[in-house]
Amino acid sequence: LRVLRIITQNVREMVSFGYLPNLTELCLSNNKIERIRFLEDVPNLQRLWLDYTQISVIENLEHLADLRELFLQGNNISSLAYVSRLKSLNSLQISGNPISNYQEIENLVHLQALFDLSFADYEHDACPVAEIEGYRSFVIFHLKQVKVLDGYPISERNRSEVEDAYLKSVLEFNHRVDALKAENRSALQNLEHKKKVNEQKCAQS
Repeated sequence: LRVLRIITQNVREMVSFGYLPNLTELCLSNNKIERIRFLEDVPNLQRLWLDYTQISVIENLEHLADLRELFLQGNNISSLAYVSRLKSLNSLQISGNPISNYQEIENLVHLQALFDLSFADYEHDACPVAEIEGYRSFVIFHLKQVKVLDGYPISERNRSEVEDAYLKSVLEFNHRVDALKAENRSALQNLEHKKKVNEQKCAQS
C-alpha cells in the first residue's frame, strides 16, 4: 500500500494503521482530528494531508525523515516552531490558520529544502500574517530558499529588488540612529556646561 485516503469520514482520532513501510501518501482531509499521532508506523511517508481538521499543534512528525509535502490549511495552528525539525520538507501549505506574526516565518529559515510555501491562496483564507504590510518582502528576504510563495513564483528580479530596498532601509535607519546620537551628545554637552556654570555660581555665593 503506497497511498491511503480517508476524506470527509468524520474521523475524530488518528489511530495506528499497522506497520505500512511502503506508504508514501496519507490523506486525512476534512475530518475532526485534533492531534497528530501514530505516524511512526509509516516511516517512509512523503506527503501528508491534514487540512480542514481541528489540529492546533504540529507534533509527532520528527520520525518522518523523508516528509516532503505537508498540507495543514484550515486548522487552528498558531505556531510553526516545530516545523524547523522537518529538514526534508519541500512544500508547506498553511493558509487559513491563525498565524499572526513574523517570528513564525523566521522559524522556517533553516529549512533549506523548503521550495513552496503558502500562507494565503485562492482556495483558503489568508493567515493574518499574510495581511501585514511588507509580508511578501519579509518572506523573500529571510527565506532565500523559497521559490514559490502563495502560489506565485519569486523571480531573481523580485529578490534583487527586495534586497536593495532592505539594504536601503537599513542604511536610512543607521543614519537616523547616528543623527540621534549626535543630538544626544550635543544635548549632554549643553547639560554639562549648565551644570558647571551652576556649580561655579554656587561656589561664588
